[in-house]
Amino acid sequence: MQYKFYVDGEWRHDEHQPFVNANGGVMNTIFITGPDMPPAAFSPSNMDVDDFSQRVVDPSQDSIPRMSAADLEMSRHRISALLSNRTAYELLPESGKVIALDVNLPVKQAFHILYEQGIPLAPLWDFGKGQFVGVLGPLDFILILRELGTHGSNLTEEELETHTVAAWKEGKAHISRQYDGIGRPYPRPLVQVGPYDNLKDVALKILQNKVAAVPDGSYPQYFRHSSSSLPILQQPICSIPLGTWVPRIGESSSKPLATLRPHASLGSALSLLVQAGVSSIPVVDDNDSLIDIYSRSDITALAKDKAYAQIHLDDMTVHQALQLGQDASPPYGIFNGQRCHMCLRSDSLGKVIERLANPGVRRLVIVEAGSKRVEGIISLKTTMSQIGKTLLDSGWLAARSTEVNDDGEQLTTTNPPSLGPKSPWMEAAVPGTVLGTLLKNKSIPDPFYGLENETITDIADSGRDYYTFWFSTHFQCKRLLNQYVHLNFRAINYSAEVYVNGHKIVLPKGMFRRHTLDVSDILRPPDSDNLLAVIVHPLIILGLYLPREAKIGKDVAAQYVEGWDWICPIRDRNTGIWDEVSISVTGPVRIIDPHLVSTFYDDYERAYLHVTAELENKSTWSADCSVNIQVTAELENGVCLVEHLHTENVLIPARGNIHHTFKPLYLYKPELWWPNGMGKQNLYDVLITVVVKEFGESDSWMQPFGFRKIESDIDSVTGGRLFKINGEPIFIRGGNWILSDGLLRLSKERYRTDIKFHADMNMNMIRCWGGGLAERPEFYHFVMSTVWQEFWITGDVDGRGDPVSNPNGPLDHDLFLLCARDTVKLLRNHPSLALWVGGNEQVPPKDINEALKQDLRLHPYFTTQLLPDKDSDPSVYLDGTRVYIQGSMWDGFADGKGNFTDGPYEIQYPEDFFKDTYYKYGFNPEVGSVGMPVADTIRATMPREGWEIPLFKKGADGFVEEVPNRMWDYHKYIPYSKPGKAQLVNYIQYRALFEGWSSQMWTKYTGVLIWKNQNPWTGLRGQFYDHLLDQTASFYGCRSAAEPVHVQLNLASNFLEVVNTTPKELSDVEIEASVWDLDGNCPYSKVFNKVYAPPKKAVKISEFKYPKSENAKPVYFLLLKLYRASDKTVISRNFYWLHLPGKDYTLLEPYRKKRIPLKITCNAVNVGPEYELEINVHNTSRADLAKNALQDYGNRNVGLLQKFFGRFGGTEDSNRGLKVVETEGSDPGVAFFFRFSVHNAEAEKQDTRILPVHYSDNYFSLVPGESMSFKISFAAPTGMKKPPRVMLRGWNYPDGFTVFG
Repeated sequence: MQYKFYVDGEWRHDEHQPFVNANGGVMNTIFITGPDMPPAAFSPSNMDVDDFSQRVVDPSQDSIPRMSAADLEMSRHRISALLSNRTAYELLPESGKVIALDVNLPVKQAFHILYEQGIPLAPLWDFGKGQFVGVLGPLDFILILRELGTHGSNLTEEELETHTVAAWKEGKAHISRQYDGIGRPYPRPLVQVGPYDNLKDVALKILQNKVAAVPDGSYPQYFRHSSSSLPILQQPICSIPLGTWVPRIGESSSKPLATLRPHASLGSALSLLVQAGVSSIPVVDDNDSLIDIYSRSDITALAKDKAYAQIHLDDMTVHQALQLGQDASPPYGIFNGQRCHMCLRSDSLGKVIERLANPGVRRLVIVEAGSKRVEGIISLKTTMSQIGKTLLDSGWLAARSTEVNDDGEQLTTTNPPSLGPKSPWMEAAVPGTVLGTLLKNKSIPDPFYGLENETITDIADSGRDYYTFWFSTHFQCKRLLNQYVHLNFRAINYSAEVYVNGHKIVLPKGMFRRHTLDVSDILRPPDSDNLLAVIVHPLIILGLYLPREAKIGKDVAAQYVEGWDWICPIRDRNTGIWDEVSISVTGPVRIIDPHLVSTFYDDYERAYLHVTAELENKSTWSADCSVNIQVTAELENGVCLVEHLHTENVLIPARGNIHHTFKPLYLYKPELWWPNGMGKQNLYDVLITVVVKEFGESDSWMQPFGFRKIESDIDSVTGGRLFKINGEPIFIRGGNWILSDGLLRLSKERYRTDIKFHADMNMNMIRCWGGGLAERPEFYHFVMSTVWQEFWITGDVDGRGDPVSNPNGPLDHDLFLLCARDTVKLLRNHPSLALWVGGNEQVPPKDINEALKQDLRLHPYFTTQLLPDKDSDPSVYLDGTRVYIQGSMWDGFADGKGNFTDGPYEIQYPEDFFKDTYYKYGFNPEVGSVGMPVADTIRATMPREGWEIPLFKKGADGFVEEVPNRMWDYHKYIPYSKPGKAQLVNYIQYRALFEGWSSQMWTKYTGVLIWKNQNPWTGLRGQFYDHLLDQTASFYGCRSAAEPVHVQLNLASNFLEVVNTTPKELSDVEIEASVWDLDGNCPYSKVFNKVYAPPKKAVKISEFKYPKSENAKPVYFLLLKLYRASDKTVISRNFYWLHLPGKDYTLLEPYRKKRIPLKITCNAVNVGPEYELEINVHNTSRADLAKNALQDYGNRNVGLLQKFFGRFGGTEDSNRGLKVVETEGSDPGVAFFFRFSVHNAEAEKQDTRILPVHYSDNYFSLVPGESMSFKISFAAPTGMKKPPRVMLRGWNYPDGFTVFG
């Protein structure tokens, strides 16, 4: 082994030890030439030595012999088996050297080290963590140069000298960011393999993680003497779906080949490398003949004479950059070796692999004999392939069935559909619904705008045929011998017939069931299109809008579509292919619905993972299988750690199914999954693979899994249902969820935003209401809180509505149970799922209810805490880990007996929420209030006549009647009872609701769920954020009240309270209470010392006596701060606007005229469309009373990262380089009820908002001298050239002003 160290600015090593150069790789390993290894021979030219001008091949594809499917399959099996039996350790040479870089090296030194050593990339070592934490490669330098060039800056030597590799990597995370469950960026994990990993796993890891290389080695020697036993190695590469080709030449496995001209700018070359996601691009002349190749690693040549600091990317050509590299001659470099390694399309795969095995050869350019015209490129990575799933989520067409003359057989054989002026076919929304497709093609108006839904034909009036639609697409699938192809529909509504290449398959009815169709024997050849057509039929029993009928419950489907008191009817009743469609390819054995269960012992120090999986053998012979399970954890630094690897052998009879239960896997002190507010949502990746003897890997399945235990029982003190997570009681503060969108326009992006909003509100439970969906796996993937999942029964529809309908629930009880069981299998492995509930305000019919109780019974471990030998493994149960409750008002919810004891749903007096008389029972599953969206949303979703506020009419008896306009009434407006400011009321209502419940935590209540969190359409009630994803003030009232540690005023008793929902006591804390009047004076201020808040308790601290004082103001502001006495760190801040008993808020209206002086400081980071802003707002009035200095933005070193990301703003603080805005106001007082909004400065439409936006807080107020910092993050619309504009509006500045942009 040759060791080389960079110490005190110089290299120290034995330069006389031999080694062979290697042109890059993820391992950065350079191998020494051994006695049995011939020395590498390099041509002095840039081309390899083969004489391509003398080789002649027949270009006709017809002249190339095709390998039989049997030979192809046999080759694949043998290669797979061979790689499975060889380890990465066997590739390591007897000696070699590895160059690693310290993460704290300056960027400049790292850049020069790579250049001097002639290596393109190197692993990064963190001495603090004692491990490798990443890789520094040419892409890093490409991104640095591109982004600096984009922002009009030149990279200076000083900046490279002072900024470390670690600092750059932190900045790079903003460029190629990925997101966790609530939208927070996290680094891409470091991909690494162990010495004893088998080579097949190494290859799959490279493919799955999309890394570009493997260590240089001699593994193809395993194949050199096997050409006769591996027929695939004799096959010409143009007949195999490998590599990247120019159109119409080879069977491309990816996107078309990109090329460069020598006069192209270096900047364009670097951009193409990044955008195309490739490591090299051929350089061709005007005849497309190969001249050279430009690779990512060539960027290190710019280190010569510090060329990077002297050139501009758009001024240097690719030819000049390549010449610079050839002239560089680094002391240990690769630049004098062969650059272009070539082959012909007729070359066999075996020859290609042998050439790729040579040191330094990472890819071969496929050229035409004689002309050297480029035809394609093939790399070592592209010689690998894998089994997997392909989504069919694009390229769909749709047409109304009554307008299509062909049947399914014709549509998938002789007359495939196409678009055209007279064609009934249109582009389809799949996944999606008929109404979504019609809206996409502008065939109907937006049903959520104004009264437009009234103009759309309802299915109850038109009949089912009107919304019966054809959906059609095509796909290719390369199936080998003994491989099986399944067409999967994760859900359709309501029934369908499927046609594939003229063959018909019926999909039976049911909205919540999966369909898996074996289409192996009806597929066309690999290079041909398979035609797919699906005719989807609507619900059978259509029903009319409530309250006239409630027949929607006769089918097994979502019930909200018929219309409710909060939504208009969905005209097509959600007919369509509304969830994922995919093609999956497996070997003879496939894995079906594994069940993962965790059990714990010794106070959660010992954990066991229990796994049972169904295995189906599709073949006609017994399958001898190795079933493997791997448990992997992602460490905080992005490194993946294999916690467990286990293999068991099973024999599956021909055409047979077995349920295989693994031996429990032991883990010591696993990182537990916790819900929002209690800890981190730690997840492990559980990977199951099945390898069939004489075949190889047949199928694989992967699921993120959280180790946690959820317990639930009825609390003996409150009578409410009590939940425990990992042994810790959790006080439930959450809300009811309908679904993301009423037209089922579901997406990961929308789910990510929805779930982050819920996490931002500090909610810890989401109830998926029974009239909505069985939520999708993508929803559960992002969820951070616990989830209550309900089945499809509601009191309104199933026997308790007015009029009574469906007293026996759905017509087909067996279908309901089939859908319920399939839903359990789909969702049961998600750690957030806390309980199953039979229905909303109703229990299922007796036979269904009894069946669900039996199916979802708890395993004895989850009732006795023991796992006796006589009990079966918990993973063999359908679920067995979480409770089943028969209805939302039974068994610890509401009165526990099913009486209508949830609610109320209208505006409340805030102090009532704190009173003992307000609600009698321990857990309220539904309580709501008003929920108006902001005015911008009203204007965006209604024409002008819908902008009028309601009329208020006072009757002779003094009762005030609120009369909304017709559009507000159609959008389900809830009256506010008297004129006022909707967002002020929203904030007060929902903060008081959560504070009132928290005030009696564990003494009277165990939890509460608000009705409801959001709207799946543009409704005017029950929402913390609207359908356009703009938050209301109630969002931030809820956020404040539900924080884990909270200081509050009991509005009924006037006592200060501290609510501590955490397991840790608070002893070193104090409370500051200050009162501010409308003139900016502070007539009351008091500090409460030695406050003690025990864990998981709400405690009274002291009475707030200001309202009883002699000169108390009729309207005043109260600011509460809970902070640590030791360092004054604020733990909780709460701001109230209050009036004395018998008074009202009338005096706040003239207060709008006050102009409070503000100073706003803004710093922005922008990478592509992503923006992250940090804004500090300072109320500069009454400086004599100011206690808080503006400390958020001290003197900062504006260096490489700031220059890289760019800074925006007009006026800049000379000391900070940050944009500063100051208002011209001079009135002393509280800056009251301000909110940020983000706008598209280029938009010409009326609604210029950019949505969604994530604010760390909003709807805030500042007392004199106080400052607060806010973080704002969002993505700007595609194509927007100007920076977005951030506005700040408030009570004192209703028109607002720009603080950024």
